[in-house]
Amino acid sequence: MRRTGYVYDERYLRHDPGAWHPERPDRLKAIQKNLQESGLTDLVTPIQPYEAPLKWVERLHDPDYIRRFREACAQGKNIFEVPDCGICPESYDIALLAA
Repeated sequence: MRRTGYVYDERYLRHDPGAWHPERPDRLKAIQKNLQESGLTDLVTPIQPYEAPLKWVERLHDPDYIRRFREACAQGKNIFEVPDCGICPESYDIALLAA
């Protein structure tokens, strides 16, 4: 019986904070490849993610912070507030999907 869930979606690859950043899509591709090649994906229950309702996210993050993050993504910025927080235009939507 499978008891471990595994959440993954190809849309996660759209969060591309840049080639310099450890959260770049290549990292997820490598993890997914290794899980498949090792057979571990056969041992887990796949879970399809869904976009978290904003009210859930607001329980953990200040609404003003969420607004600033959404605006930074919409403006095409590649850094959010601190140098090691790389973002891209898709980061807001993918963050809700991954929440």
